[in-house]
Amino acid sequence: MISSVSGREQNPRLIAPLYKTFSIYKRLGLCCLCLVTVFACERRSENHPDHIPWADSIAEHALNLMGDSIPVKALDYLDSTFQLTSLNKQLRDTLSALKQSQADNNRMMKIAAHDLRSPISGMMSVASLMMQEPHVLEKDRTLLQMIKTAGENSLSLVSDLLQVNTQVKEQEKEPVDLQDLLLYCIGLLKHKAESKKQKIELKATPVTLRLSNEKMWRVINNLIGNAIKFSPPGGLITISLEQYSQHVLITIKDRGIGIPEDLKEKIFDIFTDARRRGTGGEESFGLGLAVSKQIVEAHGGKIWFESEPGQGTTFFVSLR
Repeated sequence: MISSVSGREQNPRLIAPLYKTFSIYKRLGLCCLCLVTVFACERRSENHPDHIPWADSIAEHALNLMGDSIPVKALDYLDSTFQLTSLNKQLRDTLSALKQSQADNNRMMKIAAHDLRSPISGMMSVASLMMQEPHVLEKDRTLLQMIKTAGENSLSLVSDLLQVNTQVKEQEKEPVDLQDLLLYCIGLLKHKAESKKQKIELKATPVTLRLSNEKMWRVINNLIGNAIKFSPPGGLITISLEQYSQHVLITIKDRGIGIPEDLKEKIFDIFTDARRRGTGGEESFGLGLAVSKQIVEAHGGKIWFESEPGQGTTFFVSLR
């Protein structure tokens, strides 16, 4: 006679373990589904931070559903995933606060630097006018010259502060003839070179690139100014502009005091301690090269140098 009872009643010892295994895999599937949801929410949390608590609650619910049916290693992994989700949120919040703090500091520095330009310029103008008076004593003229020089140094520092962390995208790019730009910068600094009986030679051909004229002027002006500053009286400064198939190379070479080995890695740092006085006692604030590097790299270019102490320094600017 054939029995009419179910297979489970016929083979209870065989069927029971299968149901238990099925239950475990069912919970594993639910766990995987919850994890996928958590990771998806984690992706969206960058723009929707309010999704984090929801994802965390799903993870907790998944752990409760699994109970003791899942191996300890799997539970540890899920727990670490839950903790990483919370930690990532904390890191993002901290990074956001740091970025906001940096933006506030930069904004305040630029406001302060901008507000200093007018009184400094006024001080320099008054000193210049007083020096033109025919009956000014030589001693007074010397003091007025000191005031004017201090004003020039302060104005240079203010200009550097205004350039720090300024993005090139804030300035419109335009076609710029680099040869004309070099000639313009040389003309502006010619009086400084002549005061030290220095000679500036330029070898260039007309090359036009799209860039920020004002910011690239800042770079060239700073590099030529440094060459004058650190060259001896009567020294020669050579400037060249060469065009290659993939880039343009500007070279500014002096025969000055050079850069010591222990300062070479610090030259492009903001507020570096690599500051030195020029051969004529000129002040140096250590901001110019840092700003120049920032501007050149924002244009997709490179800036570097070669130097031998006592032999001189050559700066290179490569632009595309």
